[in-house]
Amino acid sequence: MQKKRAQMQLSFGMIFSIILIIFFVAIAFYAIKVLLNTQNTMNISKFKSDLQNDVDKIWKSSKTSQEIQYLLPSKIKKVCFADFSNPATKNEKIYNESKRYFSPEKNLFVYPFSSYDESSKPLENIDLEKTTASENPLCFEVLNSKVKFILEKNYNESLVTIKRTA
Repeated sequence: MQKKRAQMQLSFGMIFSIILIIFFVAIAFYAIKVLLNTQNTMNISKFKSDLQNDVDKIWKSSKTSQEIQYLLPSKIKKVCFADFSNPATKNEKIYNESKRYFSPEKNLFVYPFSSYDESSKPLENIDLEKTTASENPLCFEVLNSKVKFILEKNYNESLVTIKRTA
């Protein structure tokens, strides 16, 4: 009596098709990752641009105090303002890390650090010394992808101050 064995034969075409499918799925995941990273970079650039526009509006006014809110990518945990010409008074770990990453004229950064900060420019028309007087760097928590703070300018001041919300 002879036993019959079942054989599964895959043709070369079938194996090649499976390899192509795996290759295309891997490329699709990579493309999605790049697209999301680009979106995060654009969102942070938009945040910095919108913040500069809001600071400029308040800077041009005579007296204003305005609470503002911005949307940021979910990976961002903090938005910080630092005066690198003065020593750290709080958040020393963040201050020391940021001092290694950024040039002294940069005063705004997001934490954790990433490629998002590569092309950042300093925020203009803010009173950095007064903003960071009690905390250097002054960091704001990002909750549910949102950050809030107050932009303020009084009659006798020439620059805008950034403060915590109540």
